Amino acid sequence: MVGAALLRAGWKQACSRATIYPSRHIPNALGQQRWATQISPNYKGLNRPAHAEEEKPIEKPAPVVYEGVMADTLRRVKLLSLTTCCCSVVGGPFVTFFTSPELSVIAKGGLASLVVLLSASTTGALHWFASPYVRKLTWTPGTDQMQIEVLSWMATPLQRTVNISDVRTPETQRPAVTFEANGNLYYVDKDTFPHAELLKKLLRK
Repeated sequence: MVGAALLRAGWKQACSRATIYPSRHIPNALGQQRWATQISPNYKGLNRPAHAEEEKPIEKPAPVVYEGVMADTLRRVKLLSLTTCCCSVVGGPFVTFFTSPELSVIAKGGLASLVVLLSASTTGALHWFASPYVRKLTWTPGTDQMQIEVLSWMATPLQRTVNISDVRTPETQRPAVTFEANGNLYYVDKDTFPHAELLKKLLRK
């Protein structure tokens, strides 16, 4: 009996220490929870991060790419002209001196020089005419810079960076020239150019 009495006394003491909230406190607790969710977005009752609404990425405008229709053909023609010129310079004097024994040395030298001069002048004229041809042009809308690719005299790609603000009307009588920038002449095909607004800037008067 003594043990049972001690167990009852211990049970009553434990129950007296526990805090029992009456039912009238439940609405207040729910109201405090709602108030906390409105004040702080980091409230633990919310199952979302502080910045749940992700910012939409800014879409960059697609770059404008122009490619010359005759770019590959022109490169092949220049390579052929350079090959012919090299063969004329190396083989012209040899062929002239050993295939015409009846000619004098002076005549042979003049003939060899003429062959070399004709071949070199043809190659130089081709480069002079085709050097402004733009093989590729890249421009990102909203920027002032363009990347322009032309051919060097060795028929290798030559990259240049040109500002649209530096574009000028060409003051030359050369054919196949569209605009001028930083002392260099350029030609683009108006009919196949993909961006009308940029073309107007290149054709400014």
